[in-house]
Amino acid sequence: DYALYYLGLARRDQGDLLASAATLERLERIYPQSVVAAQAEVALADVYLRLTRAADSVAAATRAISIAADADTEQAARMALARALAAQGQPREAYNELQTLREKYPRGRHDRDAREMAYAILAANPAAAGYAAADRIWYTARDTRGDRRATASSSVPISGPADHPTRPGPPRW
Repeated sequence: DYALYYLGLARRDQGDLLASAATLERLERIYPQSVVAAQAEVALADVYLRLTRAADSVAAATRAISIAADADTEQAARMALARALAAQGQPREAYNELQTLREKYPRGRHDRDAREMAYAILAANPAAAGYAAADRIWYTARDTRGDRRATASSSVPISGPADHPTRPGPPRW
């Protein structure tokens, strides 16, 4: 099982994605209880996504989450699932998966990537977090001669609507 896993990774790294997918599928079929099964599913989800097979990527990442025995593998699987959902055109589900990852592992290995991807999803589609398009409030802090001013920007969402019960309004400097 290790040989198939590392062969699949080597083929992926060399750019032979079809051979990599076949090898990792073979590992899944022959050794379903392998200790590297969850890691192989994460790698397979990545390969499927590169092959533009988002639905297969979602399935592989979901299987990886269900059998992951350690936190690193589960985090990688949740990131793979979020990427696949976003590729399928499901930004709300991708955003929810990223938020689950961030809440479960706030200082985890993939927290920064999850935060950046969640912000990108919100910038492109505010409805993913339940905001109407008119409710978007974007701010960037700028430090000029010691005073901080909020300026409108499309880079990083800091807060939601001012009347939202759990989110504060715009920062006041």
